[in-house]
Amino acid sequence: MLRALEILLVREKMSSFTEYAPLRRVILGSVEDYKPACWGWKSDPGVNIESFARARDICDSAVPNRILEEVSEDLAEYQKTLESVGVSVIRPPRMPQEPVFETEHFYSYGRDVYNMRDLHIVLGKKLVSCAPSQPNRILEIIELREFLRGVSKELGLELVSCPESKLKKNPLYSNIRNSFGDLVSAEDSKAPTLGSVTQEIWHRLTEDEILFDAANIIRYGGNALFLVSSTGNLKAFDWLNSIDVEFELHKTDVYRSSHIDSTILPLGRDTFLVNSIRVNPMNLPDSLKNSRVLYFDDVARIPESETKFHVEHRAVAGSKIEMLGLHTNLLDMSSPWAGLNVLSVNEETVMVESNQVALIRFLEINGFVVIPIRMRHTYTMLGGLHCTTLDLIRV
Repeated sequence: MLRALEILLVREKMSSFTEYAPLRRVILGSVEDYKPACWGWKSDPGVNIESFARARDICDSAVPNRILEEVSEDLAEYQKTLESVGVSVIRPPRMPQEPVFETEHFYSYGRDVYNMRDLHIVLGKKLVSCAPSQPNRILEIIELREFLRGVSKELGLELVSCPESKLKKNPLYSNIRNSFGDLVSAEDSKAPTLGSVTQEIWHRLTEDEILFDAANIIRYGGNALFLVSSTGNLKAFDWLNSIDVEFELHKTDVYRSSHIDSTILPLGRDTFLVNSIRVNPMNLPDSLKNSRVLYFDDVARIPESETKFHVEHRAVAGSKIEMLGLHTNLLDMSSPWAGLNVLSVNEETVMVESNQVALIRFLEINGFVVIPIRMRHTYTMLGGLHCTTLDLIRV
């Protein structure tokens, strides 16, 4: 009876309410069964079973094993460092089956459990699965469901699944770039000086169904901030309000493209790391305005090896897929501000990609202990330290 009571009391503490409370357990991503993605709507010209098969073949040869081996090495070292500071690390299960997903509306291919933060989030005592707007990622939700059901049961979390995306047509609509004026101009002009060779997505999503990535959300001090962008719509914000999460929910569209965690990240109960190329005191979300805001944009230049690989390999493969009438993430590359994608171990300690020398110095000056982590392919893999981790328990 006493042992059962102890387990019950421990489970009562199993939750994650912030991005900065002491981290106890985390799922760290993997590239063991990684595949670049392609997808196409059957109603679009040229999209059929033959063009889809050709696009899949291109995806399979787009990223050489040497790149994935280096990513795997860096993740293994990341795991050791997390464990050395008392964090229990779980890795996702192997998924050797071919990641083909077909509905009456679209074909899709690809798998990305490297970016574990993208599709799931713990909101208090609920582990929430999202409804992605990128078709192939619906399959990842399905493939991870049993694994996460087991994790939730073990930890006493409630697994909550969003209604599955149907995506009858491409949900991206109007280019909203010009509506952001000077901020967009500043980002567009500075990004190439930092090695960027791709363009941000300046679109919104339709409101036909609930669509969002979990990485559109950050948590702090009883609040959750939801980014309306090309990966999250207002219908999703309303759904999150309906599932009785233990947060006051706020929304913002302060960043124009996709996820929020290279734009605003809480580092403590009253401290936020904010990307000053995108956010300033005039457009800072209201729920942050009485906080200590650390504005920063002096990120490291994207390594030349990453841009060279993108231009000579990924972009070439991506263009071939687009010529077939399909879409792909091979044309995408993380922006230079992925360097701001940091992981808090607690309110005093932050893990930062080791190449971000200026950011490390900036955080240390502001009173943080920084643990450098090597991540050689952050930009190719479309995610940094925060993206690769799904924090389950922070107490």
